[in-house]
Amino acid sequence: MSVNIYDRLGRTIRRSRNLRGVLEHYRKHPDDMTVKVRPLPEHHYKVTFYWPSRGESGESIWADWRVLLDWLAARKSWSINRVTFDAPLYDSIMVENPDAFEAFRKKTCVYLTRHAYQN
Repeated sequence: MSVNIYDRLGRTIRRSRNLRGVLEHYRKHPDDMTVKVRPLPEHHYKVTFYWPSRGESGESIWADWRVLLDWLAARKSWSINRVTFDAPLYDSIMVENPDAFEAFRKKTCVYLTRHAYQN
């Protein structure tokens, strides 16, 4: 899983072959962040980390959204504003298991929201 982090003008400011790039960037800039999750073909998920106050973002591909939530929950010192899921993905998760997000909410107090993204 490679990660690229971009500044507000879209220039690459950090590259890494794994999530260490996101960890190091957050350590250097511990600002509130937003995480967005969108489904991709073949049951993968595009995850975008946003640092709104700095205008920076990082992108990565995940095989499972559950692993993402576990990884975020392990970042106890992080200030995560919210995690948003693409509307169809959020709806399908809620139909399959209405309590899927409740454990994450209780553990982290981070809001999980639904959003209709434009392509």
